[in-house]
Amino acid sequence: SLPLDNPQRLKLSGTYNLENSQLAFKSPALELSEIQGKLNFSQNGIETSRISAKTLNSIFEFHLLNQNELEISSPNFDYESAAALVEPQLTQLIHGNAPVMIKYNLQHQEIQFQSNLVGVQINAPAPLAKSESSTVSNLAVKLNLAPEEHRTLNFNYANQLAAHASFDRDFQLTNLYIGLGTNNLTPKINSSEESSPITIQAYLEQTHLQEWASFFKQLKPAESVNNN
Repeated sequence: SLPLDNPQRLKLSGTYNLENSQLAFKSPALELSEIQGKLNFSQNGIETSRISAKTLNSIFEFHLLNQNELEISSPNFDYESAAALVEPQLTQLIHGNAPVMIKYNLQHQEIQFQSNLVGVQINAPAPLAKSESSTVSNLAVKLNLAPEEHRTLNFNYANQLAAHASFDRDFQLTNLYIGLGTNNLTPKINSSEESSPITIQAYLEQTHLQEWASFFKQLKPAESVNNN
């Protein structure tokens, strides 16, 4: 018999088996295929589960640790396929495969992305350039989406390029800091001065502005180039 007169005593557990399932999204246009695994649940909601799926020419494993934490990993993430999804022109910039780890915390509305980029080449001016795919160049991205606070994005690439951005609740940019070089990875705060909406700090002797100008022109979407 079910203890309907005392819901606190009610216990429920079950498993939903996924075998070669598919899931499609319209925006962005993304399809998950070969979905395999078991989705476990109880009277408290979704429980620890592991599911694998294929998308962006890569195999992913989704590990639900608890109702607040999700880990997504891929041993051989295809960066070129991901770049093509965001903007086709970006495929000129990056190609190759590397392991990635994505962590999502529902309670704190926080996403963390990490990769050592071993197996990836980046065609860009220094310090973004990565000509040797075997080189370790750690990439870390942290995005905070907490609705009750200002949203922030922190980016660090190989301890050579960093970005710190703040957004309001409508994702309008309120502050952006970009630092090039190991001595410019964090904003230089001066309490006596009003901070600028956009700040760029770079070591000019090692930053060739003409190369960067040509680089951004090359990445310009084809429609914009034709219009000009």
